[in-house]
Amino acid sequence: MDYYELEDRGFYYIYHWFIYMLGGLRHIDISKGPVNIKIPAITQNHVYHKSITSETIPITFKFIHESLEIIKDMYKYTTDTGNCIKTLHGEIILPSQIVDGNTHIFLRNLFLSRLPTPPLNEKGYIYITRKNSHILNPVHQKKATRQILNEADILPGLRTLGFSILQFEDYSLKEKIEFFQTSKLIISPSSGGLVCSLFANKGTTIVEITPSNAIDLDQYKHICSTLDITYKQFTDVKIIDGPPTVGNTGWNMIINKNTFLDFVRSLIH
Repeated sequence: MDYYELEDRGFYYIYHWFIYMLGGLRHIDISKGPVNIKIPAITQNHVYHKSITSETIPITFKFIHESLEIIKDMYKYTTDTGNCIKTLHGEIILPSQIVDGNTHIFLRNLFLSRLPTPPLNEKGYIYITRKNSHILNPVHQKKATRQILNEADILPGLRTLGFSILQFEDYSLKEKIEFFQTSKLIISPSSGGLVCSLFANKGTTIVEITPSNAIDLDQYKHICSTLDITYKQFTDVKIIDGPPTVGNTGWNMIINKNTFLDFVRSLIH
């Protein structure tokens, strides 16, 4: 059985883990059966270890274990270092942080073929908050990133319209995938959780709240375009601690409450 080590491409970010690392699995020939894969590991203090276990990885990075569990029939996780291991670099990053669209198709088929397909909920409206993400995810080092700073102004209106407000860090990977499979409308500030658009129902609409002048941040738009999933942007926001670029992850937003709620109403009526 072949052994591959996935090169670290920032795997503690869920987008990087799926797109840059697991996406690279499509380049492995599995025609002869399952392969073993080895990955780096980190602790709460981002210290690297020889192997990854449930004890050495922070709770917010459980998506790594959970994703490997889903695909273990063909890509078996191993800590074995005694065999000949080939290094797998993963996917090549194109402009705007995107990759070849075949990566999205591969990942969608890889995971959804191993999970049940629940029906679309025609009244399933979800808003994903980043309010506490900087506290729950140690990568952000308790610094607010890509949050809606006046989010409290819009939440009552969203609840009146029937939205559930979710803190994505509170849910397992399977639950995250199911939200995207079953929800009619998902709205979120620009966030790694939107990588789950890979698994969205074809009847789902994804709305990303993002600045109009964001630079090289089209990755979720590209995912939806590749997979023929309806994608929209809401851009009537004011940037705080900008500019909104890949190199500056600490920017936040103040949203225009009235135009935002009017926009949302236009999508559900």
